[in-house]
Amino acid sequence: MRFGDLRRWGFAGAALITATSLVLSLGACGSNRPPARESLVIRQRQYEKQVLDQRDLFRATVLARLEDKAAKAAAEGRPVSEPVTFDMLLLSSGGQNGAFGVGFLQGWAKSGQPSHIRPEFDFVTGVSTGAMISPFALVGTEDSIRRIEQLYQEVDDNFAALRDLLFFLPWRESFFDNDKLRERLDAEINPQLIEMVAKADSEHRMLLVGTTDVDLGRMVMWNLGAMAHDPANIGRIRKVMLASAAIPAAFPPVLIDNALHVDGGTTQQAFVGLDREEIVSMAKEFASRVPGRSPPRLRLWVLVNGKIDQDPQFVKNQWVTLAGRSVGTLMSYSMRTTLRHLEFGCELITRDLGVPMEFHYVAVPSSFETPETSSLFDKETMARLMEKGREMGMDPASWLSSVGPVEVANAEPGAAPVPAKPADRPAKDVPPMVPPRR
Repeated sequence: MRFGDLRRWGFAGAALITATSLVLSLGACGSNRPPARESLVIRQRQYEKQVLDQRDLFRATVLARLEDKAAKAAAEGRPVSEPVTFDMLLLSSGGQNGAFGVGFLQGWAKSGQPSHIRPEFDFVTGVSTGAMISPFALVGTEDSIRRIEQLYQEVDDNFAALRDLLFFLPWRESFFDNDKLRERLDAEINPQLIEMVAKADSEHRMLLVGTTDVDLGRMVMWNLGAMAHDPANIGRIRKVMLASAAIPAAFPPVLIDNALHVDGGTTQQAFVGLDREEIVSMAKEFASRVPGRSPPRLRLWVLVNGKIDQDPQFVKNQWVTLAGRSVGTLMSYSMRTTLRHLEFGCELITRDLGVPMEFHYVAVPSSFETPETSSLFDKETMARLMEKGREMGMDPASWLSSVGPVEVANAEPGAAPVPAKPADRPAKDVPPMVPPRR
């Protein structure tokens, strides 16, 4: 298997390594974490209660933010017919493709069209590489975006160093160590940033980061804004950030509260944190609390750090290649399904409220060429991704509002079809190509 698969798909490519390790481990030594069924049952119950408590808290916080914005609009003398706007930013997983997201945020802030300038986000969520970007996106200052840009510019192969010659043994926790990443997180997630995140939370602007509790097989949403109010939580916040980017098998899991946490993209590649019923209920309650003012303008922005669909490629008839390609396809369609669910949810909320809930997403175009490499973090590719992001961020037409069919959903306007990569099997095995639908 090429480590380039891990580079493109983040945790997804690591699933193949995980499966291989499971096979090898049949004759390996026992687990270093003996099972405790009773404790898992208790944790499951605690998790379910936490999810319910979080929903109530998130709903109350969003409602408070809407009321704050309505009060400000009234103080400024703006007409009640002018709705307040609530902007939600979802940052997806994607490994090194996070460079695209960073560049896009930069370009979005420099758009020449006033109606397209990057807003101050009221609600930010992130998983994996999106989690790395999320606190800087919430703060939203030029300096904060420049800092995350510098982090992605400095990432190289040292961030994914093989442990040793016996890295592949099934009882090892990962192929690579995360020492370099941990050092950079300690430097970037500093007291000044934590203070700014806490300030945003005081303004009822939320920051949620997702990890995966692999013991329970569930996504855990961490309210980093609430945690940021206590400076003593800085170490815990860093652990959450490290866990959200811990590609299974590639990087070691992170132990938090005696639970193993890995890449949030393992369970969900992007998330909102509120379901449709809660959003509808919240909007209706806002109307009762602020009578006479127009319903809020809800906008959902999804920044996909990568392509939605895989590039066409002739695949070798070998189990390793087939498994890697299949896992990549699985995760590709997982992202597509997530977008379709978000789009459909916005349509239902629009129906229920009688006012539009806007859905916008952007992704790396299918026409963007990604060279084959054995590196998890290719500096040249990341620089090109960042530049592409800046270019697209400045153009309002980059945003899409509907997830189309596979052939056109991720293509730039007027772009030619993406050619298949060179065949890895004899030409006699290649079936006739069917022209893509238009």
